[in-house]
Amino acid sequence: MREYGEDRVYSGWQDLYRDRWKWDAVYWGTHCVDCYPGNCPMRVYVRNGLVWREEQSGTVGSVESGVPDWNPMGCMQGVSWSQSLYGPDRVLYPLKRAGERGEGKWNRISWDQALSEIADGLIDAIQESGPRSIMHEGSPEVVTAVPTSRFIEAIGGLGTDVNGSINDFTIGMYETFGKFSPESSSDDWFHSELVLLWHTNVVYTRIPFYHFIAEARYNGAEVVNISPDINPTHLHADIQIPVKGTSDAAFALSLVQVMFAENIADWKFLKEQTDFSLLVRKDTRRYLRQPDLDGAGREDQLYQWEPGSGLRPASRGDLRLSGFDVALEGEFEVVLADGSSVTVTPVFELLRAKLDSEFTPEKQQPVTGVHPDVVRDLARKMTSRRTNVITGANACKMYHGDLMERAICLALAASGNWGKKGTGIRGWSAGLHDGMGLAMAKPGPGAANTEIVLAARDAAIAMVKQLDPTMTTEMAVREMGRGPRGALREFASMLDRGAGKVTGASVPPAFGWYRHAGYDKRWNVREWGDESLPRTFDQYFNEALERGWWDGVDGPAADEPPRVLIECGGNTLRRTRGGKNALLPNPLGETQTHRHDRLPDERDGALRRLFPSSRPALRKNRFRPPWRPRLEPDVLRSGSETRRRGKERVGPLFGALGENGRTGGSPRDSRNPGCPWQHQALRRSCG
Repeated sequence: MREYGEDRVYSGWQDLYRDRWKWDAVYWGTHCVDCYPGNCPMRVYVRNGLVWREEQSGTVGSVESGVPDWNPMGCMQGVSWSQSLYGPDRVLYPLKRAGERGEGKWNRISWDQALSEIADGLIDAIQESGPRSIMHEGSPEVVTAVPTSRFIEAIGGLGTDVNGSINDFTIGMYETFGKFSPESSSDDWFHSELVLLWHTNVVYTRIPFYHFIAEARYNGAEVVNISPDINPTHLHADIQIPVKGTSDAAFALSLVQVMFAENIADWKFLKEQTDFSLLVRKDTRRYLRQPDLDGAGREDQLYQWEPGSGLRPASRGDLRLSGFDVALEGEFEVVLADGSSVTVTPVFELLRAKLDSEFTPEKQQPVTGVHPDVVRDLARKMTSRRTNVITGANACKMYHGDLMERAICLALAASGNWGKKGTGIRGWSAGLHDGMGLAMAKPGPGAANTEIVLAARDAAIAMVKQLDPTMTTEMAVREMGRGPRGALREFASMLDRGAGKVTGASVPPAFGWYRHAGYDKRWNVREWGDESLPRTFDQYFNEALERGWWDGVDGPAADEPPRVLIECGGNTLRRTRGGKNALLPNPLGETQTHRHDRLPDERDGALRRLFPSSRPALRKNRFRPPWRPRLEPDVLRSGSETRRRGKERVGPLFGALGENGRTGGSPRDSRNPGCPWQHQALRRSCG
C-alpha cells in the first residue's frame, strides 16, 4: 500500500481502475466528422474540467414498428475521440512558418497578427485580382465546411467541390437516377431478403449500422460479399464471390444477361421505370427527338412505339403505362422532318444484343474469374427476392468506376429492385439536413426569418416549373442547381455578377489544377492515361468547354491565377493525386507587378466590416498570387510570407488547418510522382 498525493491511498491497480469511473458532470455530445451519416449521440463525462471518457448513449428509438432500433449508435473511434482534444499534435494557437518549407520550424503568433495578415492578403487579392482569386478547398467536415463556405460566398470567392477532390461521389448513381444518392435509411436493410455487399467493407466502415445486416440475417436474409479480397466483412457473409478487381461491370452485366435470357426479369418495371422502351435512331445511335420529327422542339421530348398504334411521345411527367403498352423489341420506320425515313429501335433491343454477344456467364468468366453457375444462381435469387446493394466510396475512385456503378444499378432495374422496402442501392448520405441550409440563408434569427427563406425557395421553384409544367419539385431544384448549364441557360446573364463571371460559386477543382497547377501537361501524357482513347485529353477538355457543359462553374479561368487558397478541415496535398509533387513545385503563372492602390472607399468600408482587425491603408504585408514560381505555397498552416522586389510582392498566403484542427503531419506523396489526378467527369486514369 502506498500513499498518493495528500490524502489518497491506493492498495493496487484495482483502485486505479475504479478511479476511472468517477466524474464531476455528464454532458451530451457528438462528433461532426465525415463518418456519414454519423453524429452518433454520446454521453461525455467530465472530470476536473477535462473530458474523462465518452460512451454511446443508446437513446435512439425505433422508427418503424417491428424493425430493430438504431442503438447503440457509435464506434471505437467515437468513444476515443476525446483523446484528440489533448493529443500532442493538436494545434491550439496560430503558427507562422519560420524556416524553409518542409523544415518543420514554426513560430507562435497572436490571433490578432494572424487574422490581420490573412485579412490584408484577402483585401489585396480582391482589390487587385477580384474576389474570384480567393479559393476555398472543399471539405466533408461539416463543422468547418459550412461556415467557411458561407464566408467564401459572402466575399464572392470560389469554393472547390469536395466530391471532385476526394471522389466520394457515386457518379454512376447520379448518371442513373439523376440524383446524388438515392438513400433509404439504414434500418430499411432489415426488410431485405438478399443483401449484396459490393465495393464495401461494412464491418469496418458502417460500424454503427452493421447490426441491421446481422439482424436481417436473423430475419431470413442471405448476405453475399462480392470482393476480390478476404476482408473482415466476408467472415459474416453467407456467400463470398471473389470477383477480380475492377471487373465488376462485366459481372453485373452478366447477371442482367441471365435475367433476360431466362425471361425472369421484371418486364413491367423495365417498361415503366427505365429508358428501355425509348426509341433510338440506328443511323446515329441517338434517341429519336422532337427536332428530328418536327424540325424544332424540345431535345428532351423522346418517343416510344405502341403496338398496334405506332409512334407516341413519351410522357415527360409520368412514365407509368396507363391503359397502353410499349414495345421493347423490334425495328420501325419513321419519317423525319426533311422527308427522309430512318429505322428506329427500342433501347432494350440494342442492350440485349450487346449482352448476348459479349456478356454471357461463360464469356464473363475469363474477365471476372467467377464461375457461370455462380452468376446464374445469383441472378435467379435477385429476381425472386427483395435485393439490397450496399456499396461504398470505392468504385467511384476507379477509372470507369461510374460504369461499374451503372451496371450494378442495371442489375437492380432488371430484377425490379428499387422503389420498395428492402431494395435499392446506397453509397452514403450526407448534407441532407434542411436546417443547415436554412440557417445559412436566414437574414436573422427566429421563425419569421425562416418563413422568409422558405417563401423565397417556394417562389423560385414555382418560377422554374413555369418553364416546363411536367417538372416535379425535385426536377425544378435540380435545374436550379444546374443554373446556366440546364433549362435556365436563357437566364444565365441574370446569374452573373460583376464582370460577367459567377462569384461565390462551387467549382470542380480540375480547372484550377489544369490551368494553374501544371496538370494540363500531366493529363496529356498518353501513356499515363487511357491509351485506347482516340483523342487527346485537351481535345475532350476543349470540347466540353465549347459545348457549354461547364458554363458557370469552369473557374478559375486561365487569366484568373488564384491569389489565396483557404484550406480548412482537409489535407490538400495528401488527397490530391500527386499533390506534393504537382501542386507545390509547378510554376503557376509568371511573376506579376502589382499596384499598391487602396480599395475604393465603399469596398474598403465593407471589407473593414468583414475584417475589423485589418488596416488596408497601412498594410505591412503585400502578397503575390500563391501559385507562382520560386515560392511553394504553404498549405499546412495559417500564415503568410512576404518578400519584396521593388513593386513585386512574392509572398503567398494560404490559410490552413489540418483535419479537426490538427496539422496532420507531413502529407503523403503519391506512389507514382508522375501520376495525374483522376476525375470521373474528365475520364482520365493514372499511369
